[in-house]
Amino acid sequence: MPRYDFECSDCDVVFEEKVSLADLEKAVECPLCESLNTKRTIGMPMIFKKQNSQSSNVASQNTTRGRHRSSCPCC
Repeated sequence: MPRYDFECSDCDVVFEEKVSLADLEKAVECPLCESLNTKRTIGMPMIFKKQNSQSSNVASQNTTRGRHRSSCPCC
């Protein structure tokens, strides 16, 4: 099944969900606030590049924090 990025309009969290093509038009529940007020977004393609572990960890933390609002419990 393909994975899609979704954004919750109620809590502003961005999350990834596996959704079949047949179910693509159905509402997807937010994993944080359980709202059905979500929309599919166009995700950024991942570019795989070998990096040292320190810069890789910093980049991954900055990406996660940038996708969520400041009061997000996962950051």
